[in-house]
Amino acid sequence: MANDKDFKAKNRITALAFYEKVTALTSSSGAMTADLSTASVFTSTLTEDTLVTLSNAPASGSRGYATFVLKADSGTHKIYFDKGVSYDTEIYDISTAQWVITLQTSDGGDAYSGSYAVQGAA
Repeated sequence: MANDKDFKAKNRITALAFYEKVTALTSSSGAMTADLSTASVFTSTLTEDTLVTLSNAPASGSRGYATFVLKADSGTHKIYFDKGVSYDTEIYDISTAQWVITLQTSDGGDAYSGSYAVQGAA
């Protein structure tokens, strides 16, 4: 589309290609924020144990996704997610191999659920 206005479709949409905005994040003092109004895919090479805060989720009633593509600079670093996130483990030990973690919400960001999709990808 030529603008950034929302639109609604009454019928099924078939996409020939699907693109998502990717943003690189860096931690500062063990924290980083993933702003869902700017991207849905976030990449980071962790240099320390890091707490991730998610901000600007879509309004309640719309489903929002956040995908994290992560690896550690060396050894392993722990990744934690802010309150409201439930997943298959509370802490991920991210190694130098690539990890992909996906979270989703449909209540305006009050709660997220998710799990890792790939562990140790090349």
